[in-house]
Amino acid sequence: PPLEVQEYADMLHVSRITLNNSVKAQFGVSATHLIKQRLLEELKNELLFSNRTVSEMADDFNFSDPSHLMRTVSISL
Repeated sequence: PPLEVQEYADMLHVSRITLNNSVKAQFGVSATHLIKQRLLEELKNELLFSNRTVSEMADDFNFSDPSHLMRTVSISL
């Protein structure tokens, strides 16, 4: 499952607010938005280049069902 902003902040030994401010200054988006964008890129790569089924990916990425995963990816295209 994807990590939350607080988990990244903990790994970096900074506060969630500090991490979010740093990400916003560097990339112009919130840390949450950046994490979601990275997740979508990972999902797209998996769909394009792996031999795994959508059901397997939905399980790995904690989607409730394969159709929800596909809707999430298609909305971002």
